[in-house]
Amino acid sequence: MMDKKLSQPTAKSVDHAVHAQPALSPECTGCAKGVPVEPLRSSLADEPDLHVVIDLFLEELPGQLEAIEVALGDGDIDRLQSHLHALKGASGSAGFEPVMQQAARFESLVRQGQLEACGDQLAQLCGLCQAVSGFESAG
Repeated sequence: MMDKKLSQPTAKSVDHAVHAQPALSPECTGCAKGVPVEPLRSSLADEPDLHVVIDLFLEELPGQLEAIEVALGDGDIDRLQSHLHALKGASGSAGFEPVMQQAARFESLVRQGQLEACGDQLAQLCGLCQAVSGFESAG
């Protein structure tokens, strides 16, 4: 399959002042800074047998977000879609439906070629992930 490349916009071109989500880490160029959001709790948190799934998701989340940001910055549509699809499935399996829904919206817009929305979609995704209860950024 031939790699598709984004021409615009990249995560680096995002105007951070217009987004209402907090920063994921100092290095995250796709996230807004300083505005707290309501903590997100897994819908599976009351199921002790599923804590291993939640813990694995929380462990892998910083790397997944970094991979999404790198693919967007590199303009690699195929990799971006793949990473978004993986995050969509992982967040759904771990009971973080708002993250799953945002990853699905972002993936759909990329698939439809609505690339002008990528910066905003990344900021929204990062904000939701920052709000995930138990999440610690890699930064």
